[in-house]
Amino acid sequence: MGGTTGHRVYPGTEYRPGLLSPEVTRVERRWCRGFPFEAGFHYVQLAEGVNRPDPRSREGLRSLLGAHDTRAIRRLGQHFLVDRAILDNIADLVAAAAGKPVLEIGAGPGALTYTLADRGIQVVALEIDARLTRILEEGARASYPGLITVLQQDALRISWAEVARQAGWLEPITVVGNLPYYITGPLLAKLWQDPLGWTRAVLMVQQEVAVRVAAEPGTRASGAVSVLMRWIGHPRLADTVSREHFYPVPAVDSALLVIDRRPAPPAVPFEVLAWWVEAGFRHRRKMLRQALALASGPRWAKAQWDLHLRRCGIDGSRRAESLTMEEWLGLAASLPESAILGKLEYNKAKSREPEP
Repeated sequence: MGGTTGHRVYPGTEYRPGLLSPEVTRVERRWCRGFPFEAGFHYVQLAEGVNRPDPRSREGLRSLLGAHDTRAIRRLGQHFLVDRAILDNIADLVAAAAGKPVLEIGAGPGALTYTLADRGIQVVALEIDARLTRILEEGARASYPGLITVLQQDALRISWAEVARQAGWLEPITVVGNLPYYITGPLLAKLWQDPLGWTRAVLMVQQEVAVRVAAEPGTRASGAVSVLMRWIGHPRLADTVSREHFYPVPAVDSALLVIDRRPAPPAVPFEVLAWWVEAGFRHRRKMLRQALALASGPRWAKAQWDLHLRRCGIDGSRRAESLTMEEWLGLAASLPESAILGKLEYNKAKSREPEP
């Protein structure tokens, strides 16, 4: 078809007679990949909020990205959740935190952001990708004025506490996000590093990571993060999510991790606990006395560590994964902080010889 005898309206556009402007030509180029635009007609994008594709379905997300001539970037870990039931489940877990405002990490095109806003929850959405930030800002401005604040920021570099302060949030906050796989570890660590006063975190992460974080210290599946996360909160695995519920489809399945913050952390300083835990798990297949002898800090031989461990009620032949949270806290309190963080050399002249 062509010429001047009719017109056809394509998804995300409307027909307006007239000459093409440079802006409209750009819109035509976007859509020519998927639709045969007819010569002599003027196609423009609809105004904000009018028939905007909804990113909460696979088809809607593809239409939204296509309308903005963009796509997911795998090197940024962009795999967007496109299942409404799972999005609603996440929103339920967030809403259960007594309606506290939400800091969303990696908001993307806005599927979870809009689901939260539909429930009247205030959201500050952090997104590092400028293209997705613009898409999200357009939708938020058109459909959720006053509920969503969009910031183009790197969640690892910005102070979450400062973001909350600038938003005027004085009450405790919920952290939520579909975390990119390649920076999951640093983002989890930010939960105990950043002074933000959060009370609950609801995070979509790689299933293997979620299982490790939620594993009870003292079980075979536990790791350093299992122990360190329990210094600040109580993690649990809320649900597993097949890779088929994401677009593009990732290589692995995901899981929903919920972490409820402790009212107060243990008396042991986090840095001291972290030294013990990281020293023990750095060589997780070795006996604990051997792993500690290889760590920085007190330069003790295996026999000396074995003696110290026995004084703490722990057999030095055990491995790190077998220690309970109470045992880790006991070890962290067993030596002065200066002996650990100051990396002092062991003073043999003042030491007792190991017992046989």
